[in-house]
Amino acid sequence: MINKHTYFLLAAIYLFLGFAAVIVQSVLIREFLVIAFGNELVIGVFFAVWFLWIVLGAASGSRIGRKCKNPYSIFWLLLLTGLILFPLQIVAIRFGRAVFSTPVGTYLSFSRIFLIAFVSMSTFSFVIGSTFPLGAQVFRNALTRQGKIIGYLYLFEALGSLAGGVLFSFFLIGHFDPFRIASFLFLIAVFLLVISLKFILLEKRINWLILTSILMGVLLSLFSGSMQKWSLRERWQSIGGKQNRLIISLNTPYDHISVSKLGSQFSLFQNGNVAFSFPDPYAFRLLANLILLQHPDPKRILVISSGISDLLHFILQHSQAELYWLVRDRRILTVLEPLFADSLLADFSRDRLHLIFGDGRVYLINSTTKYDLIYLDLPPPATAALNRYYSRGFFRLAYSRLTANGVLGFQLPVSENYLGEEILQFASSIYLTLTDVFKETLLTSGMKNYLFAAKTGGVLARDQKALTRRWQAGMYRDSKASLFSLYPFFDTARISFLQQSLQSVSHPVRNTDQRPVSYLYNLLLWNRYSGGDKILWLLYGFLRRLRVVHFLIAFVLLFVLRIIMLWAGKEPPRGTLRWNSLMSVSVSGFTAMGLEIILLYGFQNLFGSLYQNIALVTAFFMFGLAIGSWVINRSLPAKQSIKWYFILMEILALSVAVGLPAVLKMCGQLIFILRSQVLLQGIYLFIVLAVGALTGAVFPLAGKGMTESGADLTGSAGWVDAADHSGACLSAFFMGTFFIPLLAINGAVLIIAILNLSAVLLWLVPFKLFAK
Repeated sequence: MINKHTYFLLAAIYLFLGFAAVIVQSVLIREFLVIAFGNELVIGVFFAVWFLWIVLGAASGSRIGRKCKNPYSIFWLLLLTGLILFPLQIVAIRFGRAVFSTPVGTYLSFSRIFLIAFVSMSTFSFVIGSTFPLGAQVFRNALTRQGKIIGYLYLFEALGSLAGGVLFSFFLIGHFDPFRIASFLFLIAVFLLVISLKFILLEKRINWLILTSILMGVLLSLFSGSMQKWSLRERWQSIGGKQNRLIISLNTPYDHISVSKLGSQFSLFQNGNVAFSFPDPYAFRLLANLILLQHPDPKRILVISSGISDLLHFILQHSQAELYWLVRDRRILTVLEPLFADSLLADFSRDRLHLIFGDGRVYLINSTTKYDLIYLDLPPPATAALNRYYSRGFFRLAYSRLTANGVLGFQLPVSENYLGEEILQFASSIYLTLTDVFKETLLTSGMKNYLFAAKTGGVLARDQKALTRRWQAGMYRDSKASLFSLYPFFDTARISFLQQSLQSVSHPVRNTDQRPVSYLYNLLLWNRYSGGDKILWLLYGFLRRLRVVHFLIAFVLLFVLRIIMLWAGKEPPRGTLRWNSLMSVSVSGFTAMGLEIILLYGFQNLFGSLYQNIALVTAFFMFGLAIGSWVINRSLPAKQSIKWYFILMEILALSVAVGLPAVLKMCGQLIFILRSQVLLQGIYLFIVLAVGALTGAVFPLAGKGMTESGADLTGSAGWVDAADHSGACLSAFFMGTFFIPLLAINGAVLIIAILNLSAVLLWLVPFKLFAK
């Protein structure tokens, strides 16, 4: 028998449940990003599958809670089992590429990503879902007002999520590997279980199962170091190949870094993507000459790079310019420095070299220095973090930081040897965006294509004759290079063919921060290379033709269908209250997840450090959910109708959704004014918290609505939790993967607004209008 004295113990258990959930989720997302080569579009798939398993867990927990005599025993058995299997989830993700025999250097197809997520996300998210209705059954004897129990569970779990997100972002991520973190969580769970045994008796047969689970957890803790080394080695062989010997593997706040060695050449991998290989003197010497010859006399050069390569050496060797070399993570220099050649190490002592560590966009925003030449030594925009450097917003920022004759350059991932629909859409979204900003552009030919843009006409060396004149001027004479080696980059016929192909794309789309379409096209491109999922192409082909007005028509038809169902079925008021409560919490789940994904993308665009801070942003959102839940639990009278509370929350959610793009635009302007990343991050996290509070207020309302409709407490908790996460599941998949890139943030928030408006209209229909 549970009494009020156990209240604080149960609160601590649910705080831990939220604490563990956000840490497990963050670890698995980071692991998932590595095998998916860092493409954040898979985050939508991750959350969709995570919430799907929570829905299945909530449904199962409701049934178990009604039948079992001691739900507390089942609760602990499920929780310990989930924590024991957490290390196996990590192993399942790391083996994902190997299971499907994915060739080295290629992306996983969309269907395989979904299958890996479905299997590897199953256990702990199922536990989170199943323990919620079981917890409601346990709490029912600890609180006198049972209508508020669901809200309190939600509150405690969200507070634990905040603590877990902060601890993970600022401490765990930099000091412990995933298996050590799993051991840490398991030991806390055992500690709470031992304390709870003094207050609550468990069934004897459950005691034996729990004891077995503890012994298994201890064994996993003892072998966590071995599991880390073994699983890392197996994951590396599926990413870099067996011939490439892994010599360094490092988890940083920004990404996962791997360094391999093949013969005498080293390669740097970031989240599974090859950033560059070294030493490669011929390729980097050629590239350095190509870059330098695109400006008549550069005095100050900025290179935004993913690391330190031989390109730095050759730019310093063949020019007298001041070189500003920017790398996001200082750890890359620490890792690579022992591997550098002596000539490159000697360059670090040159007065003309200025090494800068930080985010490229943030640096340009805060810097007032003007550059003659800016070069992006970065991989293609395969992720949201990289897409930020190929958007209209960045091109305008670079334009403002160039001198009057300044030049911007980067590699464009296109080849004249293959110009299929996917590659043309991908490349044209970048090419056309750049031509909108700069007056003069040059696209080179060859095996690798480079794109240069100048603020004024006549600056770029557009053909072989112009290139020859600059070479003969002697300013960039390289005794070990040949002018003729640069001629393939300036084949006029091939360049003309490429430009015409890019300009003739049907329905061209510009790449912007609000509509990051380039890296959606990159996903579709690699989907074609890696097997070509027909389902993904059919879904994309259908969704890209949709406009917001189509969603409006669909919601109107669904609303009319609901009215017809009410009229035909003569549903009693209690049934309508139950249906509306579940529908509202589903809409709230869709809204919360959709707005959270938009805020995550906004954070990535502004700061470029989502990999490091995803747990922190998620935790603040969860804390907002806790605040909203607490306010409603405290302010809602026991006998007052909840109908107008629902209507008020849906209208507020609608307003926030419509106003969010303006808020994100304001944050983008504030970064120029405040020039303080820490201060702006604080403001942004406050916005995240406020949005979370608004959407979190609906959850306890739905719980009260269900209990008032006559549903039992355990069933109410399960149904509300399942409905909330069903909406979140749909939102995570469609918002995160398709709606934002295809409809832009403005279109995505309008869908959310229309959905909330539909919920308001449902509540405005009188309950007794069609009642028996």
